[in-house]
Amino acid sequence: MLRQDAIQRRNEAYFRALVQDASDAIVIVSDEGVVKYATPSTVAIFGDVPTEGEYLWDLVAEADREDFARTFMRLRERARFGPRVVEKQTTRKDGTSVHLQARCSDLRAEPNVAGLVFTLRDVTAQHKLEAELKHRAFHDALTGLPNRLLFQDRIAQRTAASARDGSIAGVLFVDLDDFKVVNDTKGHSVGDELLVAVASRLSGLVRESDTAARLGGDEFALLIGSAEDTAAVEGTAERIVGSFTEPFALSAGLVTTSVTVGVATTEDSTDTDELLRHADLALYAAKSAGKRQWRRYQPVLSAGLIRRREIQEALAEAVAKSAFSLVYQPIVALDSGELAGFEALIRWPHPQWGMMHPGQFITLAEETGQIIPIGAWVLGRAAADIVRCRQAAQLAPRPGAAPGAVNLPAPGRAAPGVPGPATAGQLSRGRPAGRRDLYVSVNVSARQFADPSFANNVRQVLASSGLESQALMLELTETALLRRDEQLHADLGELKSIGVKLAIDDFGTGYSSLSYLRDLPIDVVKMDRSFVEGIAESDQRLALAEGIVQIATTLNLEVVAEGIETEVQRDLLSSMGCHYGQGYLLAMPMPASQAVELARGGFPAAPLVPEPRALT
Repeated sequence: MLRQDAIQRRNEAYFRALVQDASDAIVIVSDEGVVKYATPSTVAIFGDVPTEGEYLWDLVAEADREDFARTFMRLRERARFGPRVVEKQTTRKDGTSVHLQARCSDLRAEPNVAGLVFTLRDVTAQHKLEAELKHRAFHDALTGLPNRLLFQDRIAQRTAASARDGSIAGVLFVDLDDFKVVNDTKGHSVGDELLVAVASRLSGLVRESDTAARLGGDEFALLIGSAEDTAAVEGTAERIVGSFTEPFALSAGLVTTSVTVGVATTEDSTDTDELLRHADLALYAAKSAGKRQWRRYQPVLSAGLIRRREIQEALAEAVAKSAFSLVYQPIVALDSGELAGFEALIRWPHPQWGMMHPGQFITLAEETGQIIPIGAWVLGRAAADIVRCRQAAQLAPRPGAAPGAVNLPAPGRAAPGVPGPATAGQLSRGRPAGRRDLYVSVNVSARQFADPSFANNVRQVLASSGLESQALMLELTETALLRRDEQLHADLGELKSIGVKLAIDDFGTGYSSLSYLRDLPIDVVKMDRSFVEGIAESDQRLALAEGIVQIATTLNLEVVAEGIETEVQRDLLSSMGCHYGQGYLLAMPMPASQAVELARGGFPAAPLVPEPRALT
C-alpha cells in the first residue's frame, strides 16, 4: 500500500509538472459549469481573474456570458459521444478580444477527474494572420481597394441578383491617361502616391453599396449595383471624367491627370465575363476616340474585337515566318527629277485577306511588341535591297541615254504606275550625284527605338549587308522623341556615331517640333502630307509649308515633302527651296526588282496599280 501510494504521488507530481508548464490552459469543470481546477496558463486566456470555484462563463465579459454558457451546454451534451472541438471569439473581462479553440473531453465517469476537461488555446494571432492573408489575396496592397479577384466575385453576385430581380448593374473601366509620363518625369514614388490619391477620389464618387477596385497598374474599375437605369450608370461615368479636371496635391506639387472610361451594363451583358469584356471594349473605343472621355459598349465593338484577335493571331504567325514584303517609293529631286533614294514601305500579303497595308496592322504590332522583330526584319531586308540598287547603279546607262540620266517620261507626265524622271542623286542640299549614292529610308517606331539593342542591330545590319552607313536613313516619329532626357541624347548620339542619317517623319503633327530641330542631331525633316495638301488653294497652308522650309534651312537641315500629287504642288515646293519630295506624281511604290531596274536606268518591269493614298 505504501508502494502504491508513493507511485500515485509520483504520478500526480509528474502530471502537475507537465500541466503547470503547458502553454494551453487545462480547465476541469463540473457538470454544473463550476471550475474545479485550472492550470496557471489560464491567465493567458482569461486574464488575471479568479477561476476555481467560479462558473466558466463568469470568466468572460458580461456581454458574452450568455453566449458562452450556451456553448458550454452544447459541448456538455455532445462530449459524451467523444471529444468535441470548437472555435469561439469572445471578450475577456479586461475588454481584450480573443479567439479560442476549445477541446472538450467528458471524464465525468473517471473518479480521479469527475468532470469535463477543457483544453483551451488562444489562436487570436493565427486568425489575425489568416485574415491578413485573406485580405491581401483579395485587395490591392498599394491602395487597399479590392483587386481583380474580389471585383469579379462581386460582379458575379451582382449579375446573379440582376437576373433575379431585373435590376441594372454597370461596370466602369477607368484608365489613367499618360500615367507613364508621371512615372518617368516625377519618379515611381510620386506615381504610387498618385495611384493612392486616385483610389481615394474614385471611392468618394460611388455609394457604399458600390465597389471601387484596382485591377493593376493604372487601371481601376467600378461596380455600380442596383442602378435605376443605364442613364444612372452613364451619369457616374460622366462625373468621373469631370472630377479629374481638379489636380491632385502630392508631395511633388500639384499633378493633373485625366481618365478615360469604358461603360457596360447588364442590359447588354449576361454574365461576369461578358460584362468585363464589354467594358474593356468600350474603354478601347474611348481611348481610340482621343481619351479624356467615356464610351458605352455597343454591339458593333464586338465585331471589331473579333477582327482584332484574328489579325493578332495571324500577325504572330507572320512574324514567325517573316511573311512580309517591302515596296520602295522613290525620293527625287524636285527641280530635275533625279533619283535620290527610296523609302522602304512594309506590306503583308495575307493568303485570305489580300495585301495588308501598315495602317491595318502596325498599331497592333506596336501594342503587342511584335514591332520589334518586324522592324528588325524590315531594316535587314531594306539594307540588302538598297545594296543591290547601288550595285545596279554602277552599270552604264543604256545606249542612247544621256550620261547620268534615266530614260523616263517628264515630271508629271509619267505613265500610270511608272516613275517620273530620275537620274541619280543623294540627299545633299540640291547637289544631286550619281545613282551609286542612292540611300534607303526606313521607318522606326517609338517602341523599336526604345529597345536597348536597337543601335547594335543597326550595326549588325550594316556589317552583314555591306551597306555604307551614310546610305541608311532612319525615320523617327515625334512620338519616339517625346522622351526628353539624357538617355534620348545618348541613343541618338550612338546612332550618329555609326554614321547613319536621322530624319523626323510626319514633321509638324506631334509636339514641340521646333525644339526637336534645335536640340537633337537631326539631318532631315520630312514634311507631312497634310502640309502639302491644298498649298495651291490655301494661302495659310502655303505659308505653313514655307515656314517649315525656312526653319529647316536656317538650321541647315534638308526637307523632303511627302504626298506630292500635282505638278503645282511640286513647283511651289521647289520654288520655296524644298529640294526633295515623294508622292504619286513623282513615282508609285514599287517592288525591289523594279527599284533595281530604276536604279540601273530603265523602266520598271511592269506598271504598278496605284495604292490607296492613306496607306503608303
